[in-house]
Amino acid sequence: MTKMSSPNLFLCAVLIGIGSLQVGHQQCGSLPSSGPPILESDTVGQLPANQTSKRLQKLFRRASSSTALPIRFTQLPTEVNNTSLVTATKAEYIVALGKNLDHEEEENAIAHELYHIILQSKGFAAEVHTPEGAPPLMMTIGSTITSCVDDAVIDRRMAKLGFKPELLNHDAAQQMRLNPPNFSPDLFNDPVFRDGNALLIVCYSFRKKYRNDEIETAWKKLYPGVVTRAHILAGQIGDITCEDAATCLVRKKKIRDVLGYPITFCNPTTMKYE
Repeated sequence: MTKMSSPNLFLCAVLIGIGSLQVGHQQCGSLPSSGPPILESDTVGQLPANQTSKRLQKLFRRASSSTALPIRFTQLPTEVNNTSLVTATKAEYIVALGKNLDHEEEENAIAHELYHIILQSKGFAAEVHTPEGAPPLMMTIGSTITSCVDDAVIDRRMAKLGFKPELLNHDAAQQMRLNPPNFSPDLFNDPVFRDGNALLIVCYSFRKKYRNDEIETAWKKLYPGVVTRAHILAGQIGDITCEDAATCLVRKKKIRDVLGYPITFCNPTTMKYE
């Protein structure tokens, strides 16, 4: 688990293996001009050389044809302890992969991120916005909400193509067991911090996983109040199943409304924050 100088929800968010378009600008639909630095090992317009399965090649072609932007594969910085992430700039999509993935984990991580690109090409809301002066963790919660809904969609679609999303989620559960969160109990007096971590428990419950792969058990031993809050949120959020951009945006806004935070999502069909 990554250690940072100040408590950050991202410390636990990385355990979910989330990957979403990490942007949040005043103007809906705007993108940064540049992303992570280019490495000599990066590949552009093609999969990493060691990934040659037909199903992944087919999914890559589908993702590439869904966007005018080239797709670059790079490595996550060593200080970011995540499976994978995808981001977009004005010039390209960037899929960043963890360094310690085995071949099968990497294949599934790539498939997961390619599906994010495909969903975003179909109008799935990915950008989030929070008011000026809002705690930084509120933006993280917004990104968690988008991943919460979209990742569940991706899990289902990956499984239909023969990929193993439960493999990535197994790693999340295992990391939680091996590296449980180590926060001061006082931090959970902050409702944003408490709700963000409780939401992670709820979102993980929607993911495809192996039997007995749970993150709630570790949380219950360390911070039972977070689990109690997660159960309350789960009852209020209910089912998040959706298949298209419009209904999934409704699901995201419902989670936002249950939490009660002034988070808005960029609707690509209207180019407005909702």
